[in-house]
Amino acid sequence: MSVDLYSDEDFASLAFFTLSAVPGYTDGNAYTRVANLLKRANVASHNARYHNDNVYGLVDLTQAKPLEPLQAYILADSVRRQCYEWEKFIGSDAWELLKTITQYAVAPRTDCTKTHGIVGRPVTFSSVGNRYRAYIVDAGASPKMRMVFGAKGTEKQMLVEYQIAYFAGEYQRWNLIRTTQDNLQNDEGENHLELGQVQALITSIRERDEKEAKWRAEEREAARIERDAFTQDAKERMPDWAKAVMVAQYYVEDPNDEPDDYYSTQCRRTVLLGFSRHNRNLFSEMRKMAKNFADTAHMADLPEDAEHRYGYKDNFLMADERGYNGWKIYKQRLWDGARSVPIGEWAEDFTGEPQLPEQSDGVVLNNSKHGIEIRITRKLTDDELAALSGHGFRWHRQGKYFYAKCNEVRQAFADSLFINTTERGDDKAETDAIGIESINVVSLVL
Repeated sequence: MSVDLYSDEDFASLAFFTLSAVPGYTDGNAYTRVANLLKRANVASHNARYHNDNVYGLVDLTQAKPLEPLQAYILADSVRRQCYEWEKFIGSDAWELLKTITQYAVAPRTDCTKTHGIVGRPVTFSSVGNRYRAYIVDAGASPKMRMVFGAKGTEKQMLVEYQIAYFAGEYQRWNLIRTTQDNLQNDEGENHLELGQVQALITSIRERDEKEAKWRAEEREAARIERDAFTQDAKERMPDWAKAVMVAQYYVEDPNDEPDDYYSTQCRRTVLLGFSRHNRNLFSEMRKMAKNFADTAHMADLPEDAEHRYGYKDNFLMADERGYNGWKIYKQRLWDGARSVPIGEWAEDFTGEPQLPEQSDGVVLNNSKHGIEIRITRKLTDDELAALSGHGFRWHRQGKYFYAKCNEVRQAFADSLFINTTERGDDKAETDAIGIESINVVSLVL
């Protein structure tokens, strides 16, 4: 493997941590001795790997920086891995010193310095193709049975289960987990932890987990409050006819993704452009609503290759041909009403399709459809509803009126609904009769 040369700052910082945390290194010469011992092993490993003749020099101790225990553990473990090319490293003073540094970087020494045959034992934990440094932290081993399929058929196998604390290097944290003995191997490269250190390690992990759980609960509660407040705002804005909302989101490609075949993007901004009456992903509608927001207005004139077509439900409008950078416009269906509206800001000219104008109670002729409409806001009696059905009138859910093809019988019946209102003394009626000759609506759709 490749071997790196560490800086004087690294060796001086590890020496400073050793003096402050490791028992037995308190004399005046320990600072210099520790730093130079580690550097000598690192240089020897580098020379052995690359057949060089680098000259060992004394460490500049003025470059030391204080390290947290977790930082000291990671650095000491990394230095140790870089020293194995030196054939005399295992069993050397540097090897023993690095084992001791990692031991007290895991957990500080306490008043309880006793050791146990199992608790505190260093092991290597194998899981899903990965190997982790770990310690057994619970002696209360429990048997666990599993079925094994072999040459003799199905057999029962009894395994012992332990609780361990393992170091997840990719996340740089210690975690607790229960696992069986077949996933553990003794690790001779680490010192046995004292019982006081084991308890301190368990306590620190559990306190951290409790703190993170509390923080996550607070984050979920804050998100719930934000979602509820936004949903209420969306309800007040959303018309009855809305079936979808047009959304514009601004994406930035993650610059930290190095592999050429993998891309990650971050959504930096969400803007709601308007409500829609239907669920169809029409690019003409996307271009029209793009004009409702200044930063997306230019998308109304994008070329045809900006129309990303990925099936009936996944179409979107975006200038970037890969779909990773810039503004993206898509339609979000309102499966759960206002709660389906994504949290974001409302566009300056936020609109949906125009709602039908409010009409007063009365009878309306629709000349374009040769129809007649009855607009009435008061509560109808069962007899009136039955009469409406008997005369062939149907209810228009979006327009909130009754409609049918126009003839003399239906006109007379429609007029009778309003002429008789005053005689019944209906307090909710706001108008008497409205003559059919005085209203001529041609824009309503039956």
